[in-house]
Amino acid sequence: MTETRKKVVMIDTSKPLLVVKGDQVVEVPPVEVAEELEAVEDSVKPQHHIKLEGGKEAVYEYYADCVDCAAEGKEMPVFVCKTHPIRADEMMGNQLAGFWNDGGGISTPLCMRHYAIRLGNIPKSDPSVEYKVLERTW
Repeated sequence: MTETRKKVVMIDTSKPLLVVKGDQVVEVPPVEVAEELEAVEDSVKPQHHIKLEGGKEAVYEYYADCVDCAAEGKEMPVFVCKTHPIRADEMMGNQLAGFWNDGGGISTPLCMRHYAIRLGNIPKSDPSVEYKVLERTW
């Protein structure tokens, strides 16, 4: 399903607008408001809906898989909130997307665990996990 969205652009009318056409600079008379109609496609990415108190609903959309988890051979889908300011980040836990700027305009999607590790805030180990020595080799 598609919908039409009207985009209103305010242009500074105190100065003329300069446009380059070929090898010529052309002065365009200033315009108060320019309106553009554009078709917007509905999202085809999977979404997760979280019902909140007061009848509100937070919508999280699948963004990508965590890059660091993929390097470890695991699959960890991460999600971004599409209903700002209505959020339920604490309910998403590790699967909330964190983005790491790798330079050059590239943001690497990470799960919250790997995002914390890259920040230097290595998460504490899970106290419910117990280790048992199976064999000693000395």
